[in-house]
Amino acid sequence: MCGITGYLNLNGQNKFNSGHLETMLKTIEYRGPNDKGVFADNLVGLGHRRLSIIDLSSAGHQPMFSDDKSLVIIFNGEIYNYLEIKEELKHSGCNFSTGTDTEVILAAYQKWGENCVEKFNGMWAFVIWDLKEKKLFASRDRFGVKPFYYQLDQNYFLFGSEIKTILAVSLTPRKINYPFLYNFIDRHIPYGCAETVFENIKTLLPAHNLIIKNGQVQIKRYWQINPDEFKKKYDYSNPEKTFRQLLIDATKLRLRSDVPVGVCLSGGIDSTTITGIITKILGQKIKTFSSIYNEKDYGEGQFIEIANQYYQTEANLIYPNADNFFDIVDKLISHHDEPVRMPGTYSQWHVMECAAREVIVTLDGQGADELLGGYRWFYPDYLASLINEVTHFKAGTKNISKYLETRKELKNYLNQTYDKDVLKILTPKCLLNLKRQFKPENRWQDQILNQKFLAAKTPLPPTPKIFFDPLNQALFEAFTTTNLPHLLNYEDKISMAFSLEARVPFMDYRIVEFCFGLPYSYKINGYKNKAILRDAFQDILPPEIFNRKDKKGFPTPNEHWFRNELKNQLKKLFYSPTFNEHGLFNTSDVQKIFEQHLAGKNHERLLWRIITLELWLNKYFN
Repeated sequence: MCGITGYLNLNGQNKFNSGHLETMLKTIEYRGPNDKGVFADNLVGLGHRRLSIIDLSSAGHQPMFSDDKSLVIIFNGEIYNYLEIKEELKHSGCNFSTGTDTEVILAAYQKWGENCVEKFNGMWAFVIWDLKEKKLFASRDRFGVKPFYYQLDQNYFLFGSEIKTILAVSLTPRKINYPFLYNFIDRHIPYGCAETVFENIKTLLPAHNLIIKNGQVQIKRYWQINPDEFKKKYDYSNPEKTFRQLLIDATKLRLRSDVPVGVCLSGGIDSTTITGIITKILGQKIKTFSSIYNEKDYGEGQFIEIANQYYQTEANLIYPNADNFFDIVDKLISHHDEPVRMPGTYSQWHVMECAAREVIVTLDGQGADELLGGYRWFYPDYLASLINEVTHFKAGTKNISKYLETRKELKNYLNQTYDKDVLKILTPKCLLNLKRQFKPENRWQDQILNQKFLAAKTPLPPTPKIFFDPLNQALFEAFTTTNLPHLLNYEDKISMAFSLEARVPFMDYRIVEFCFGLPYSYKINGYKNKAILRDAFQDILPPEIFNRKDKKGFPTPNEHWFRNELKNQLKKLFYSPTFNEHGLFNTSDVQKIFEQHLAGKNHERLLWRIITLELWLNKYFN
């Protein structure tokens, strides 16, 4: 796990040199505190900050050269199956002088060329420079766990693990990408969108390679979600058994490390399962890290305590409060270089801060919700899938009975405020229309953003229709567009702020492929979500967590804080003369929303987004 950055001078213009490279590297020192390396000639500059995880010796120094000195690589991430690939390469005559996965990438590229990435099980963003062919090859992992940003014009190509490496030396004036920002803050990244909130700075999409040779740029996809192909690859005769084997192996691979490893434990079923696999199945005592709030309704302390006692972990707890709220939000923005949409990042920051005191590597349950239907807002899609099956396949009364039973349980559980859109489908009208009856969430920014900003609003391209059933299609959209891309971005930026490597076993590509090949009923079955996960690991889960029906994610008491501890600071922000200077907000409407929140109506999520957007504008455009 590291930080990479660099440049490629195109058309012989020599716009950048090793001095620029040093400037770029300085912006991401925290990503790699153990070592620094550079390579530069008249065309290319490659910079690397190293966080030592595998082979801690100087042999792991980067940039790293191939044996024949024809290739040089900088690499951020981990190839978890590097030992298996290494053995395969040894049988074909390759020799190795280090214990690193970086050297394995180089050897794999020499043997299989661009197709080498199809062999890798891991998370990565790397660049290989071919000194003979004058060819640059860059790649990003299948799901975008590791970031890769770039800026390209006819004269140069700049890239880095974070946007700030490019901003530090870019010759292009800094501008807001208004259409993208509008969608970004509403959590809808257009499918297949390589844009960022800065004009002219893009991201290499997950599962893509980028090749530059003779001034020509090619971007190629090497992997995609294809359920028909996935169904041919895995054993679905006993899905729970296959899923269990895959997750155990994925966790085992992600324990490969030459530094201490721990688990970020939220008290939910995903991170608890990871903790259980490590302790109950693999027989290792593990350190866990959790944030707990004292405010009522926001703590998951009881479930965290249950898990820690059940597995006899070495528990490490942190108790965040509102005292340093604005200081931490400022740091979140600085490390993301973009507005931070999700308030759960505040809790995540504290967990990583806690973990950094004890370990270098963490594991957590990221991605399971999007694969297995962990959010309550997937239930309408599940109900619609049941009805679809009745309509198209005449599945009989069993599905209708399950539909009515699930609807009844949901009505008893869901609350009118947070789940009003879900409740719209929980009516007999759905049985008549045989389709989803609820509307998308309201576009909150239309109420508070001025006309200049709204003029940049552009229609979102539709996500490709991959699945017949609505639930699997909704999971596909959450996985690729609306939810997971944000979460993985936060995972990387917050962990690396503390020089930590965050690993996500549920994002093993075999698990992703297997799950997208499963029928929807293995994700949600009646009122039981994440059904296959619960069924596959019931024997190692505490009963209280196995039977949990609620989900809190990374809860923060912002609703309470905004009315109490932070009220005066927010009033100072929203009523200050400078609040209107950026020309994005309708100031009076923002103030009205804030006053409504003080009076008891919950606008916590909306206020969080206003705060982070305003602070981002102050930091990057004042």
